[in-house]
Amino acid sequence: MSDYPPGMKLRPIGDRIDFRGPVPEARPDLGPCWIWTGARTAKGYAERVQIDGVRIQPYRLLWTMLHGPFPAELVPDHLCRNRLCVNPAHIEPVTSRENTMRGESFAARHALVDRCPSGHPYDEQNTRRYRGRRYCRACNNGGSGRSDRVEAAADVLRAAGRLS
Repeated sequence: MSDYPPGMKLRPIGDRIDFRGPVPEARPDLGPCWIWTGARTAKGYAERVQIDGVRIQPYRLLWTMLHGPFPAELVPDHLCRNRLCVNPAHIEPVTSRENTMRGESFAARHALVDRCPSGHPYDEQNTRRYRGRRYCRACNNGGSGRSDRVEAAADVLRAAGRLS
């Protein structure tokens, strides 16, 4: 008797995996990637396979077979950075934000910047946030004076406990 749900057939899926893939340069401790040789998405990931009428990504399927259901609120992060890898040992469930920050996107690169273009630090005292962006108070306060007045008014409101 099989340990897998009814209708789950490993043979066709196993035929589409090259278990002798490369060892990731950045993470040799992970061991070799299992490269999906089947269909690929436009973004370079393994195309979904159909099991009992349900379409699922091969890396999620293999993860589920080894670890149980994938946490609904989390996304898979390929630790090896190989989009075609389906090795469950190379997949870690993380939040969407953590997955983005681990990548090489604009948001991830920008989050690592700790100083404004003039060299002032982005810290609690010197950073103002507005509509999801960071602004350097030292640079903005050196302008027309409007920022000085706005900051002075904000300081008064903060002191009165009406602004956090």
